[in-house]
Amino acid sequence: MSVEVLVDEIKQMHAAVLGSELIEVREADAVLQALEEGASEIPLILQWDDEPHSIVLQELRGDRVVFFNGMQPEVPAAPGTELHDQGPTRAAEEPGLESFSREDFARLFQERGAVCLLGT
Repeated sequence: MSVEVLVDEIKQMHAAVLGSELIEVREADAVLQALEEGASEIPLILQWDDEPHSIVLQELRGDRVVFFNGMQPEVPAAPGTELHDQGPTRAAEEPGLESFSREDFARLFQERGAVCLLGT
């Protein structure tokens, strides 16, 4: 499966369940602006390791982009711990949440083909 296939699947499911469309955004600045304006629950699809992966952006906390990652370790890391296990470098937050720095978040779009899906 590719990032594009996963993007299409999520868009189709969203439309079928909620009856509205999602717009593909491939620029970090536009996503950061949406988060600054209070948007949350934003799907982000990117190349994680060998497979595409979906996370859900929650909010900005200072210079950190906080997100829910469904692929959590069995034993959560302590908040602030840098995670290098799978996927891009990120930090553990409270259980279930992780974060990227704004700089690392911006690199996801160039280096990992990230695509955000914003509501219309």
